[in-house]
Amino acid sequence: MPTSIYTRLEDAVRNVALVSNKNHTSTPIIFSHQPGAEPTTSYVVINILSVEQQGKAATPALLNRSSKLDIRVMYNTLIQFSFYGDDAGAIAHDFYHLFNSPETLESMSKNSVALLSKTRLRRNPQRRDTRWVESFNFDATFNYIINTPITGVGVESVVLQIP
Repeated sequence: MPTSIYTRLEDAVRNVALVSNKNHTSTPIIFSHQPGAEPTTSYVVINILSVEQQGKAATPALLNRSSKLDIRVMYNTLIQFSFYGDDAGAIAHDFYHLFNSPETLESMSKNSVALLSKTRLRRNPQRRDTRWVESFNFDATFNYIINTPITGVGVESVVLQIP
């Protein structure tokens, strides 16, 4: 079964996050709304907030090397990166700083996502029962192109009528 478009986006964003978090490699990076218990140590959460198609599909005039027609659609996605726990401040600041490093930008390129913008890093402590848990977050907007090769009906001949 082919990998879904959404799963490819998740994988790409997680791969980028792993590179940006290189100063804290033992820190868990999880996706929001997953089942299971909250990590007991500081951790990073990736939350895919929205996905928006930009424009319409683009279709080249020629078939690709596999004799299929490529349908390309551009998307923008808004991702929130959140940091929780006692070390959230240190992790968030390092991650945020390295988010524009050459290694992270190269990882974005390898994973076929491009950073369009990022917001400022926000402090956002969370009340949990009787104590406060340190928290920071920022949002990043990426764009990416999904290419879908389809078996198309090729043009076999063209008739020109000259008046």
